[in-house]
Amino acid sequence: YARCEYDTGYLLDLPLMSIGDMIEYLDNKILDIKNNVDGYYIHTLGGFVIGVDIELCDALWMAVKEYLNK
Repeated sequence: YARCEYDTGYLLDLPLMSIGDMIEYLDNKILDIKNNVDGYYIHTLGGFVIGVDIELCDALWMAVKEYLNK
């Protein structure tokens, strides 16, 4: 579990998501995942999540956070 703190100061223990968990959560939201020399580009229904010099798990986490904040 990871302890997440929100802007209100509220702490919540959340289970850590594996790459498979993140892909499963984003299953209906991801259109394409591309890897090039700059990093991973994830094209989602909500727009592009661009990750430069980051790992796949970081790019997926950016996409998950995008949808959790909606």
